Amino acid sequence: MVRTLWRNLIRMFFQTRGLLAAVAIGVALAACGASPSPAITPVVAPTLPAATPTAQVSPTPAPVVVTATLNLTYSVPITALVDSYALDVYAPVGGQGLPIVVFLHGTGETKRGYSHFSQSTAAAGFVVYVADWPVYTLSRATQDNGRGYREVTEIVACAVRFARATAATYGGDASKVTLGGFSAGAATAALVAFLGDEPERAWDAYAAKAGGPPPQARCTQTGNSAHVDAFVGAAGPYNLSTPPRGVDAGVAELVTLAPRVDSRRGLKVRLVHGTADSLVPLESSVRFAEALKAANYDVKLTRFDGPHAAPEALLIAQLRDLWPR
Repeated sequence: MVRTLWRNLIRMFFQTRGLLAAVAIGVALAACGASPSPAITPVVAPTLPAATPTAQVSPTPAPVVVTATLNLTYSVPITALVDSYALDVYAPVGGQGLPIVVFLHGTGETKRGYSHFSQSTAAAGFVVYVADWPVYTLSRATQDNGRGYREVTEIVACAVRFARATAATYGGDASKVTLGGFSAGAATAALVAFLGDEPERAWDAYAAKAGGPPPQARCTQTGNSAHVDAFVGAAGPYNLSTPPRGVDAGVAELVTLAPRVDSRRGLKVRLVHGTADSLVPLESSVRFAEALKAANYDVKLTRFDGPHAAPEALLIAQLRDLWPR
């Protein structure tokens, strides 16, 4: 019986050659108690990894457009010995309420030499006034009872007043003013920063006793304060207490920083200086910073490996530290 059944099933297989015959064979074998062929494991297509999401790339910020307004006269002479002086203004387009920077070049330089620095600083979110100013030798500055000293302090004070008066025109905030400079510009800027609104009054008082010098320069923008909120100096030969040779005690008090330190404790100060500076030793900034720290000033000195220089990125970093966004 089993043999007959096998024959019939084999015949069916060849006749149908299909899936039903194969199923029938399995059923018949099970009915006969025979062991079926091993089950065929279905082939499952491997699971493909999920598609990796495309990384989200932040769009490159559009470059900041900076305008430059050149050769604006900010100081005019009162005496025939004095020249008029101009400054350039760099400001980001569309800025509002931005901090102001008034910057002075060093000996043998001009404001045009700081156009790249001014553009970069403006792009970083500041309104920059970079000014030409008279850089006198010590011998010339001390002539005629310190006439040259009076001239430079009055002229730089005019630059601060000009910046305050015109700040809103360029998107600046007249209540956030930093005065800074490089080398001789840093030393003069420091003196004006600590004098505030006193230069004219202090020199008038001295001139009344000493018979001069009279006022030297007049500001084109009047009625504004020469007070600043912060000072940034690069490689400055800061004169804390040593009086210039050839001046009396009255002038010495007007052109040294030590007598003014106690009066401007709210001034924030940032100094940078190269460790390999062969023109103005690093010690100049170290002594200045230590004196201010002892008087409880907000002061920081940043050293960099380099010569007598004003590194652009480092100066901008100091300004951002003073005026965080």
